[in-house]
Amino acid sequence: MKINEDGDSKPVADDIIMQEGGGMSLAIPKKEIGEIRERTDHRDKMRESLIKTCRDGQKAAKQAIFALHRGDAARAAKLLNDVENCVTNDLLPMLEGNQPCFVS
Repeated sequence: MKINEDGDSKPVADDIIMQEGGGMSLAIPKKEIGEIRERTDHRDKMRESLIKTCRDGQKAAKQAIFALHRGDAARAAKLLNDVENCVTNDLLPMLEGNQPCFVS
């Protein structure tokens, strides 16, 4: 907000967007809209990263099951270890402090 000519810290024309609709005009603060946009973009990126990492873990788990079906216990154990590392090293740190980002 800027201080107007009267010394008040009320919004001035540069700080707001006037939007008309339904016979009303609404003042939308540009700064707050920009901050909301940044938070939303950050949350979207975090969500996409979380989804990709989950898919990677699921794929490794699926491959471990297939390896067990083929009788390849050593490969299955390695893949399950990869899944555990994915969860503890990648997924859990993403979620710490960001739970509200992923609630729909």
